[in-house]
Amino acid sequence: MVSFQKIWKSIKSHHIIFIVLVGLAVYFGSRADIIDYLSQFIKGDLLGTIFFIVVFALITVLVPLTALPLIVPGSAIFGPLLVSVYATLGWLLGSLIAFVIARHLGKPFLSLFISIEKIEKYEEYLSGKIEFWGLVLLRMVMPVDLLSYAVGLLSKISFKKYMLATFLGVAPFAFIFSYISDALTQKQYIVFIVYSAGAILGFGVLYILYKIYRAGRKIQYKEEHFK
Repeated sequence: MVSFQKIWKSIKSHHIIFIVLVGLAVYFGSRADIIDYLSQFIKGDLLGTIFFIVVFALITVLVPLTALPLIVPGSAIFGPLLVSVYATLGWLLGSLIAFVIARHLGKPFLSLFISIEKIEKYEEYLSGKIEFWGLVLLRMVMPVDLLSYAVGLLSKISFKKYMLATFLGVAPFAFIFSYISDALTQKQYIVFIVYSAGAILGFGVLYILYKIYRAGRKIQYKEEHFK
């Protein structure tokens, strides 16, 4: 059984730094003046929608950036329901591009703009036959960009299964974060706290499941490679 103490020790300093940076980006993204400024470039029309999705996808492809803070002003511009759909489409498009690059162009091309060592850290739970629901779980708790490259490079999963697992992994997160962002921009702080607490609890459960899954994959990996 994975103890909470071991899980806490596994949270590295760069994870905390990343969370702090995302938190600051979310704060500034929720400011009315920032939203008004972005509204000049991203309109709530078809062109603005396409622009938002494309930018979301491109940021997803560019490691180690995250498109997550864009959901905050996006929820004020498009509304929480629509921005959750657009964010999901952006993540899917970015994941598709990363997967195709890794699967068809391989390490020589990837090494030009990304650390291969970081990708190879995923080998222990992507090599061999990866379970579909295992990939869904990984998609829920890991960065979209690095995992997309790793799956394309290290696994043999089919394109259809990969895209379905990606959709199931990112869509709920996009939906939840969009409504949390909407509550923040609308200054509905009680709703924001309730939604955030529920999201943190849910992510905590997912993270525990991920640690259990990872431990199982490590055992399987050692059995396959050190017989």
